[in-house]
Amino acid sequence: LSPERVYAIHDGIRNAGDLPGRSGHKTLGAALARVDNRLGCGMNVDIVDLAAAYSVAIACRHCVQDGNIRSAVQAADVCLHLPGIPAPWQTEVVSEMIIRAAQAQLDEAEFAETLRAQSV
Repeated sequence: LSPERVYAIHDGIRNAGDLPGRSGHKTLGAALARVDNRLGCGMNVDIVDLAAAYSVAIACRHCVQDGNIRSAVQAADVCLHLPGIPAPWQTEVVSEMIIRAAQAQLDEAEFAETLRAQSV
């Protein structure tokens, strides 16, 4: 995922009353580059691992003023939908898991397993 695509996802899901804009001191590009670098090293096994990695990176980096968790959930959806994989999970469950990951209560591998379980 590119920063532009993630910002477009975010802009498309903003709610009335959300704070506008981006957190200027935090770069989404750097967060996504960490995932891309891991991909280059063969550290992500499959598309679900990739979706989890992008989601956690987006949620943990807080690169937008409001809607980081919603953006992270939608990014996971996009990662899976691009190659045609349905994502029939419960948004509330996935959102809670992303919050736990952002609070360092759940690691990325556990989150990926949650996505797999929710996708079945």
